[in-house]
Formats: sequence, C-alpha cells, structure tokens
Amino acid sequence: MNIQKIGTTALLALAGVLLAPTHSNAALAYADGDLILGFRGATQSYEVNIGQASSLLSATTPVTLSIGNIKADLDVLFPGWATSSSILWSLSGTKAVAGGVFTTARTTFASRAQNVAGGVLGTQDSTAWPRRSLAGQGTPTNEMVELAAKFAVGSNGTQIESTNSSFALIQSNSETNSYRSYMPGGDLGNSTSSAAFKEFAGGIEANFGLGADNAYLDLYDIRVGTNGAPSDFIGNVSIDGTSGAVTFTPEGVPEPTTVASLGAGLALLISRRRRQTA
Repeated sequence: MNIQKIGTTALLALAGVLLAPTHSNAALAYADGDLILGFRGATQSYEVNIGQASSLLSATTPVTLSIGNIKADLDVLFPGWATSSSILWSLSGTKAVAGGVFTTARTTFASRAQNVAGGVLGTQDSTAWPRRSLAGQGTPTNEMVELAAKFAVGSNGTQIESTNSSFALIQSNSETNSYRSYMPGGDLGNSTSSAAFKEFAGGIEANFGLGADNAYLDLYDIRVGTNGAPSDFIGNVSIDGTSGAVTFTPEGVPEPTTVASLGAGLALLISRRRRQTA
C-alpha cells in the first residue's frame, strides 16, 4: 500500500512513538531524530538505523557505531561493494518535532560526498547544504518521515529484517517508499531526476569506486533558518571496507593516523632539542 504524504498530526504521532527496541518480524525500532544509513545497488537497498542525531552532535571523539554485523549483509547483497562505483551510500534523517537540543521543528540531516577522495577525517570537503525557512523544510522533512515510517514497518514480504543486525532492513528497490525511491531518479513522487528527497540537488550519496577509504561523507545539520544560508558541518562518516565498521568523526577531531603523525613529529622535535642542549 502506498504511504501517503504525512501531515502535521501524523508527524507528531510518529515522533511520539518509539517502537519496541527488540528484533521482531513485525517492526523495527525508530524514533523521531534517528538517522538512517542507506546503501543501494541496481536492484536492492539496505537501511540501517544508527540512532539519535543528538548523540553525534555531542560527540567529542570519533565514535564507532554499534549497529551489528552489517558487513555480512553488504557482502551478500552487494558483492565487491567496497570497491564498486555502482554501490552508493548516504546518511540522512530528521527531527521533525522540536525537543531537547532542537529548539525548532523540521531539522534535517543529510550527507554529501567529499569533493576530493580520501580527504582528512574531521574536516569539511564539500559545499554545505542550504538552510530553508520553516515552510521550505516541510518537503524534505516529510519525505524523510515517509522513509522512516516504511523502515519501521519491518518485514512485509518485499522487505526483510536483517538477521545480522537488529537495526537493518533489506528492501527491493521497487518497494514503495524504499530508500532507492528517495534518491535522484527514484520514484518521482519521492524525489526528482536530480535531487534526493526532492530538495538535495545532485544527491546525498558517495560511491565506493575508489575504495571505502575514499568514500567519506560530510554530514550537515540543517536547521530552519534564512533561505540559502549554509547549514552546519558536524563531522564525517566513514566505513572500513575490511571490517564494515562505521565511524563518525566530529568536526575538528583529527583521524588516528593524523594524531600518530603529530605525535611522531613532536617526539622528533623534542629529541632534536635535547641533542642541541646536551
């Protein structure tokens, strides 16, 4: 059954309900403010609920997400995914109703592929998504709520809950309100030929053609504001092609290899100073 556009009353209802956090054949856990990690190939989509956006906003160090063994699913659904240009991924979601750190309704989150492959984690390397007025935020918020509502249905015959992750769902791309349908060129009731969720021109995804280590996503916190003003970059999302571990690195936090390099450089400098004063 096609899920119709959700109005304000339905938004409030969805936001107020947290589905049972246990794996079942009836539903998957979803709450207003959760973010959905999406993967897609030619025929199938894969969605993973990574939890509340607010937990990323409060992060001060890199966070490896506890979302189960998604690599087992990715390897079966998308063989060779970690080096495939035809497999795409993104992170998105909405806090539809004001509450907590979100003082206004209709906050959205959307990723964007970095401009240069293999950039430095903790830094922005893409153009920030623009802010919109409260009315302007209505469309992407509504589309993201629809996607979440379909995710929360769980197994229904043409979409199946993962047995490797209690946070994940496998879908046919042809499923009504599938992840694929909201990406550019998907169901034109949910997207446009060139925009995700009808608003994000060029899409919110990166591909793995140059390897997982070169497919970092910049993540933006898009609050209601002046139309066209830049949204806030909050950090990067990365995935390890070998282990499947997904990590969020907050803005301004250097990646471990950078920290190691800085430490080695400092040690070398101290050694030289000691020799000079000896």
